[in-house]
Amino acid sequence: MFWAGDGHDHWHVTGAQVSKLQKLGGQDVGTIKKVGFCFLDSYRYGSSRPARYTSATSVCQTKPNGKVPMGVSVRWGDIYPSTFAYQWVDITGLPNGDYKLKVIADPPDTTGGQFIESNETNNRGWAKIRLSGRTVTVLARSARP
Repeated sequence: MFWAGDGHDHWHVTGAQVSKLQKLGGQDVGTIKKVGFCFLDSYRYGSSRPARYTSATSVCQTKPNGKVPMGVSVRWGDIYPSTFAYQWVDITGLPNGDYKLKVIADPPDTTGGQFIESNETNNRGWAKIRLSGRTVTVLARSARP
């Protein structure tokens, strides 16, 4: 983990996600590793239980015992809106055309899969996008590779 020096004022976990932008033929044209995440229950995804990890419980802050609580409860999600800092892939200079954006959570090739999960099979997703001038259009998407 590292202390977020970007105004967030809390701890972030590193190595949680890898994103790659590729030409449709598979050639990488942009790779970004999200700098870090502070995991919390921000989106109810079918849970009947209240959120456990919230800003009200000082998630991602150091407790007096030295521990830093954070996580995502079962049937909850953690949504990072596009307005949060560093939620983008730089496409400056790329020609117009169709591309695929691939996202891998808890990537085994960079960290050995550092998170304990109840389901390791749902860690990949992609979106086929079209770049045209200053416009990006999502053409298709999937939660599977």
